[in-house]
Amino acid sequence: TEMSSHQIAHQLQDNIDQTQKVALDTKIPCEVIGCNKRIALDQWNEHCKWHEAQLQLEQNNLVLHQQIARLEEEKDATLDALQQKEKQAVLSQTTLRCKIIKNRSLQENSEDMHFRRCESQFMRSCKNLPAASNGRNKTITEIEYVFNPKLMKKFQAKKQAL
Repeated sequence: TEMSSHQIAHQLQDNIDQTQKVALDTKIPCEVIGCNKRIALDQWNEHCKWHEAQLQLEQNNLVLHQQIARLEEEKDATLDALQQKEKQAVLSQTTLRCKIIKNRSLQENSEDMHFRRCESQFMRSCKNLPAASNGRNKTITEIEYVFNPKLMKKFQAKKQAL
């Protein structure tokens, strides 16, 4: 049986359509490490775009983590000695005890701030005493600074709950 050129053209078109359908139904494994998906040809471009978006997110996260690390390093560089000790106490979950001695000159650090706060509180509380035991002739020369990270954490949690 001989086929007309018109029938041959139809047959070829049917074969092409069938081949395209088989090709579209064929799933190709994605070669991106860790993906393990098989992707249909008609979804390949979308899948590649998804991987590109994921890669961009990972790069953005890396940049953010680097910025955070740099900011933490800068912050640590500005901590004074007492603040460094407090940070170590928090990391090790141990109570910090240290003596702070009166300094004649004003210092711009946390030790001096704590000492002056204690001194001020002491002098305020002495105002209410009778004249004979008045604390005006008393001075503080040394304080013991105690920092308990576990107690501080509980305090912050309660404060947050209010």
